[in-house]
Amino acid sequence: YFLWEKDKNEDCEVKSIQNGKTSILKRPLLEKGSDTFIRFNEAISILRKIKKLNEISILNQISSRKPFGISSIPIKEEYFKDSVKIYSYPKNGFISKDKIIQNKDWVDEYKVFIAKAYGERGSFPYKVIGKPFLGEKNSCSSETYLVFGPYSSKKRAENVISYINTSLFRFLVLFKKNTQNAAKGVYSFVPLQNFDESWSDEKLYKKYG
Repeated sequence: YFLWEKDKNEDCEVKSIQNGKTSILKRPLLEKGSDTFIRFNEAISILRKIKKLNEISILNQISSRKPFGISSIPIKEEYFKDSVKIYSYPKNGFISKDKIIQNKDWVDEYKVFIAKAYGERGSFPYKVIGKPFLGEKNSCSSETYLVFGPYSSKKRAENVISYINTSLFRFLVLFKKNTQNAAKGVYSFVPLQNFDESWSDEKLYKKYG
């Protein structure tokens, strides 16, 4: 809860209690450049270290909902002439190319797919987001997935996957993701990296101090 005094314009004392452990920090309700209150006091120093580098967000490499304009359509289980592999739920299959409404140029590029929704029960730690996987050439997806990319090579796409799989990446997503929905906006705190190289938590910790 918040105790609001309309005539006050200063930092707030934020008290966070989890599993009987209390942390107290005096800080703005909104960090500079943020439109979201971050509920973890322990996250603030990490975010500020990352912000010091003034990197752009990874957002411009992530699709919106329905990346190929496909919601729910009949799919075939076997490949047929001029068909495209589609990743969907509850099963994958093949569709005709003319069923793809938008981003048709992505079909023949490498990309990374990740579920648009992901939830777990229980306490920390948990994965926060689903497991990313490589989207090969001649593939698309239904609205079940978001797309990272497209990328000019398989190796670049694999380097993106290495980044998504880090704890730091998923921790930054957690700042905004408070339901199972993982739409594009939950990635806004995640900085863009150079995907000519792979990434690990150790490498990221060294970069950001």
